Amino acid sequence: MFNLILILCLNLICININVVDIVFTINLKIDLILLKDIVLFGREILFQLIPVIIKMIMLIQKIINMEIQHLGYTFECNCIHGGQYHPYGDTFKEYSIETTCQDRDIVVDMVKTILRPEDKDIPVKEEWRKLEGPDNYFRGYYELKVEPYGYRYIKCEPYTD
Repeated sequence: MFNLILILCLNLICININVVDIVFTINLKIDLILLKDIVLFGREILFQLIPVIIKMIMLIQKIINMEIQHLGYTFECNCIHGGQYHPYGDTFKEYSIETTCQDRDIVVDMVKTILRPEDKDIPVKEEWRKLEGPDNYFRGYYELKVEPYGYRYIKCEPYTD
């Protein structure tokens, strides 16, 4: 029973790291150290594991469903996909962004400064297709599609072996 809970916690940590792209690694390392200490003390301290699990679940929910304020607009951002659609395929990170903002440039600015600051130098898909060289190819691209609820942000990282 105790080992099963520990495995579930470690899986939650891995899921959280994948979803957030290492944004909350400091908190997760602290949680992992806590889990390690609990394992050393044994089954008697099993009840101390429950707050750690709750904290990790709350972190995951906070990351998957974010509300962001930017330039006077509210953006409700939900991570809807992260990973490959098939083996040996490109890696995609997709977010649905619910907002009343109609200005595409403001949405892109919010994504590149707050939601995914690591994407600030990533070109839009149409520009990416025109670029040459492996350094530009492996940088990937993004797309911003208009949806009935707002926008869908898609970041693609080409497959590398």
